Amino acid sequence: MHPKDGRVERSAVLWHLQVCMVTFYTQALPKDDNKRKPYLSLQFTDSVDCAHQGLQAFTIAAPPRYFLHLTTIHLEGNQLTHLPENLWHLTGLVKLNLGGNQLTTLPPDLGRLIALEELYLHDNRLCSLPSQIGRLKRLKVLDVMRNPDLRTLPGELVHPSRSLWVDRNPCQPIPNVFPSLFHLCAQLAGPSLATTDNNNLPLYLFDSLTKADLASSPVAPLCSICHTVLYYPGIPLLELKGHRAPFTNYGPLALLYHVCSQTCRSQWLKDHPLVDKFP
Repeated sequence: MHPKDGRVERSAVLWHLQVCMVTFYTQALPKDDNKRKPYLSLQFTDSVDCAHQGLQAFTIAAPPRYFLHLTTIHLEGNQLTHLPENLWHLTGLVKLNLGGNQLTTLPPDLGRLIALEELYLHDNRLCSLPSQIGRLKRLKVLDVMRNPDLRTLPGELVHPSRSLWVDRNPCQPIPNVFPSLFHLCAQLAGPSLATTDNNNLPLYLFDSLTKADLASSPVAPLCSICHTVLYYPGIPLLELKGHRAPFTNYGPLALLYHVCSQTCRSQWLKDHPLVDKFP
């Protein structure tokens, strides 16, 4: 038996038993010797508030079909470093507040939240945002303020109807990248890559997709010009200045685009004649 070291982990669990519930727990560390103890349970329907509870863990213990009416989740002001995978299957969410945590990344599955209108990511440790966030057509508010390692925003985010709150984020250029013959072949091969077991091929895209739903899936990255599925990371293009680039105290925040080929790269350069761009 290991003695308690004085540390306590706080967690919250969404569950369902006739009604939707959230239960908050504490658990003394190390976990091997201590059971978690519930200290608060709340019933909810369309909105659940887990803000400012000092949470280190958040889980969803029931299938998404039990939370069809859930439109708002407050998780701000906690200590979360990761989020449950099934969070991204709550496609009825309209508002998601993840501000004030310790998140460093978000998955491509963020693109599944097709009803989302407000997304708050301020005061985290994000280094980048997935391009699939541009697939959220209803998104009106995005708050990424005070993420000191966030250097770019996906170019797909820029839209006149969206409010982008991006202050206090730096901007630095990225390396010049040209596609190799391998990457060009990967792009041409397309979904056939899903059937190969060659460890050198970029199979990250196909973990949860089939050929049939790949093109329409909200988690598939798209070329910024021709909008075909990117079967490899693509050629990055950085717009450093211009009327689209959000402005911060550090200057304009760069917009990052990805294109599938030199043809689309040339078209992108043609479409952005009046901005400073890299490469």
